[in-house]
Amino acid sequence: MKQALRILTTAACSLILLLQKHVVKAQSNNNNNGCDCQTVDSFDDLKSILSSSLAATTTTTIRLCPFEIEKSNSEIGIELADISNVHIMCAKDSRSDACLIYGVGNTGSSNGSLYEAFHLQGTDSITMQGLTFRNMHKGAIRVQSSMNIQVIDTKFEYCQSPPMKTGAIVEIMDSSSSVYLVDCEFRDNSGGAVQNKGFLTVSHCVFEGNAATPEWISNDETETQGGGAGAGILNSKDAHLMLYDSVFIDNIAEKSGPAVFSYDIGGIDLGSNCGSGNRIVDNIQAEEEVVLGVCDGIYYLNAGNGSERQCATFGGACSS
Repeated sequence: MKQALRILTTAACSLILLLQKHVVKAQSNNNNNGCDCQTVDSFDDLKSILSSSLAATTTTTIRLCPFEIEKSNSEIGIELADISNVHIMCAKDSRSDACLIYGVGNTGSSNGSLYEAFHLQGTDSITMQGLTFRNMHKGAIRVQSSMNIQVIDTKFEYCQSPPMKTGAIVEIMDSSSSVYLVDCEFRDNSGGAVQNKGFLTVSHCVFEGNAATPEWISNDETETQGGGAGAGILNSKDAHLMLYDSVFIDNIAEKSGPAVFSYDIGGIDLGSNCGSGNRIVDNIQAEEEVVLGVCDGIYYLNAGNGSERQCATFGGACSS
C-alpha cells in the first residue's frame, strides 16, 4: 500500500510539472512533495540558487517562483558549463506570471566579455522555460558547443545584440550546437533576434518589431551591431534552420532578410508560417522611413542552382 502511494505521489507531481499548474510556495522548508518553487530576490540570488542546485545533483528540475529582478548590463552573466539534463523553469500559476530579468545601465564595448544573462558552454539537454528577458544590452542567451538546448515559453523584449559584425539576442555560436525555440516571443529587439550557426528548430514563435541594422547609437557610442540582415532570424552559412508555425510581423532590416535571412538553402520553411510588414529600409535611424523592399518569408542569399538573392514568401499574411 505504501509503495502504491509513493507511485501515485510521484505520478501526480510529474503531471503537475508537465501542465505547469503549480502551487507557488515561497518557503522552501514547506517542501513536502518536491514541487515547491524557490524564491529569487536578485540576480546574485539567482546565480546562487542555480549554483547550489546544480552542485547537488547532475539531473534536476529547478523551479523558480515568479520574480522581477535587475541585472546590470555591465555585469558578467551566468555561465552554465559542462552540465546535462537540467530544467530551469518559472513556476507560473498563469500565463501572465513572469520570471523577469531586467537589464539596467549601459555596457562597455568589450567584445570578449560575456554580458549575456546566460552563457551555455559544453552542455547537453538543458531546458529553459517561462523566463522573460527585457532591456538586455548585449544579448540574453549565448549557446556554445551545446546540444539539445530547449527554450520554451520565453520572452525577449527591447534587448540589443552584442556589438559585433554578427550577433543576436539568442546566439547559437557553432555548428556543434543544437537549439529548439518553442512558444517564444521576440519583440522590439535591436541588432537581430536570433542568429544560428548550428542546428535550430523554431516552432510556434512570434517575431515582431525587431530591427537589424549595421550601426546605431548604443551605450552612448556608435557600435557595429548585427550586420543589417535577419531582424527575426539570421541563418549563417552551412547552418540548419527548420521553421514551423511562427509569426513574423513588422521586422525591418537595412540590408536584406527583414524576417528571416538564410545564407543558403539550409533554412527550411516547414509550413504554417506567416509574415506581414517585413521590410528593408534605407536608414532605420531616419525620422521618415524609406522602404526599399519587402520580404515576408525567408530571404536566401544563395538559393542553389545558381540562383541568388531570392525571397521565398511564407504561405500567407498574418491575420490581425
